[in-house]
Amino acid sequence: MYSICHHLADDQVICFADETDNSASFDREQRFSVVRILDSGFSFLRLLRHVFQIAGILWKSRENEDVNSGENLRSKLITIFSTLSQINSIHFAYLINYLIAIMSEKDVIHSHLSVSGIVLPSGIISLYLKLIFNLPYIVFVHGNELLTWPKQKRYKKLVEKIYNNADVLIANSRFTANLLSQLDIDKQKIVVINPGVDINIFYPMSVRQDLIDCYQVRNRKTILTVSYLDPRKGHDVVIQSLSRIIKKVPDVLYLIAGEGPYKNQLLSLVRALGLDEHVRFLGSVDDDQVPLLMNICDLFIMPSRLAGNSIEGFGIVFLEANACGKPVIGAKSGGMEDAVVDGITGYLVEPLDEEKIAGLVVKLLNDRALSKKLGNNGLLRVKQDYNWPAITNLFRQIIIEKVKQ
Repeated sequence: MYSICHHLADDQVICFADETDNSASFDREQRFSVVRILDSGFSFLRLLRHVFQIAGILWKSRENEDVNSGENLRSKLITIFSTLSQINSIHFAYLINYLIAIMSEKDVIHSHLSVSGIVLPSGIISLYLKLIFNLPYIVFVHGNELLTWPKQKRYKKLVEKIYNNADVLIANSRFTANLLSQLDIDKQKIVVINPGVDINIFYPMSVRQDLIDCYQVRNRKTILTVSYLDPRKGHDVVIQSLSRIIKKVPDVLYLIAGEGPYKNQLLSLVRALGLDEHVRFLGSVDDDQVPLLMNICDLFIMPSRLAGNSIEGFGIVFLEANACGKPVIGAKSGGMEDAVVDGITGYLVEPLDEEKIAGLVVKLLNDRALSKKLGNNGLLRVKQDYNWPAITNLFRQIIIEKVKQ
């Protein structure tokens, strides 16, 4: 969402976001306007929300009426009250705070379009802007939210209402679009636009020797995962495959960058398998360190899988590694089949197939010509089709069409 705002800055863009540490200095550097939402008054708004919830209950018997047309005040009120009756207190507080901020910005009221980064809670705001000001809106769909909100009876109708009133639904992958199409919504609204990569940040570069020494990768064949540490990312499967890899590549080193709740389990697994010399946990790394790590490694790997209600909706990190000229290994799961072209920019495997993963890692680490070929293919693909200006132009065309209508 940041990248789209940045590249659309020449068209008037106003971004509404929560207050965070150091946000003022960050906002001053941006090419677009940023309005921060303070959390003051949330307790009062949570109390006020119950008043609207009661109103929603009173209107519940009329929920089956046509509320999508927005042709008259009564149908709009039915939608507003029935929606408010379904959202929780924190979403209600965000909703009111955001609406107050948005309505204070006259440029927003007279703008052409509103964009929601996710269906809840910001999608509710877009829905209300359409009901009140007839402002068309677009919702971005990432994947994981389709495995959570619609599965809860309390939110299913609300989510479908937001999606059905949207003018366009932008899915980040074919996988996400397929999940979306399973809801009771108009499938004609769904458009697939994959995320992009900033090729001014991620590109092949010479890595300084002091960084090689810092990460202790000198004379080591190195594989890398950069991600939040949770069960679905596949770190455990890569660790378990290392015993096979070491037999063919004795000097292999697996770098794991990131923090998360699964770290202790991964540390225990490394100790149990006696792999302390072959696995290094880097902890949380700054954003500016990630391109350096991508360039230090020989191979990027992240065989993500479905874990509970969490799945990889796309996998931008594979494109970032490709943009640095590195081959990648992902999994046949979620949206990674859009991010990785199997056999061309890297390989896709079954997420739990340790033997196959080990075989591909060995193959790429020992065959430098093949590794370079796949990395170069990935680099060319990113430059041509996945740079942010190109992705943003696709989004801009959708905006133009909606404004014309």
